[in-house]
Amino acid sequence: KRKGEAIDAAVTYPTIDDGMKGMAFVDACVQSSKRNGAWVKV
Repeated sequence: KRKGEAIDAAVTYPTIDDGMKGMAFVDACVQSSKRNGAWVKV
């Protein structure tokens, strides 16, 4: 983009929503670990 070239349509960037979902997953993993591997709802 800095060179004035168009960005390929196949290139995608993560959104804040993607980040929040990722953090929810990591938090569920930590909670599961604290509960000896029990399932945790995300």
